[in-house]
Amino acid sequence: MITIDNFLDEDLLKFISYKFLHDTPHWFDHFSEDPKDGIFYASTIAKDNPLVQFVFLKIKQEFKIKNTLKRSYINIQHRGMNGSFHKDDGDFTYMLMVSETLKPGEGTFEIKNGPKIDFVQNRLIMFEANKLHKGNAPLNEKPRCTWVFKTNENN
Repeated sequence: MITIDNFLDEDLLKFISYKFLHDTPHWFDHFSEDPKDGIFYASTIAKDNPLVQFVFLKIKQEFKIKNTLKRSYINIQHRGMNGSFHKDDGDFTYMLMVSETLKPGEGTFEIKNGPKIDFVQNRLIMFEANKLHKGNAPLNEKPRCTWVFKTNENN
């Protein structure tokens, strides 16, 4: 797992978090592994969306990879909308923490039997898709919004 803070420049992050995120329709029908564990909001973003292509290009440049984008989507979790441990499709997942930074210990991302990563706005996390992981809900009124890029290795 690799974590990079301050991944996007401030203006682009503001545009994504205040305009793109709010203008993108999302549905209360997504779950990690089993709907009994909790349902939260999600929205698939088309791979040909110019903003998806731009941010994915930045990911490819940062990691010096030739991966192909399998799919991209936004997750939105409010208090009580915990994820459950699951594996992703594809080879590698890149997750950008988009919404405001949460208090330490809130809205953490965790790999099973591994570290818990605090939710910090503009933090990008790269991990192997086959690792069991989950996103924990915030404990207060601020939502936890992430933008996920699932990829296949082409190197």
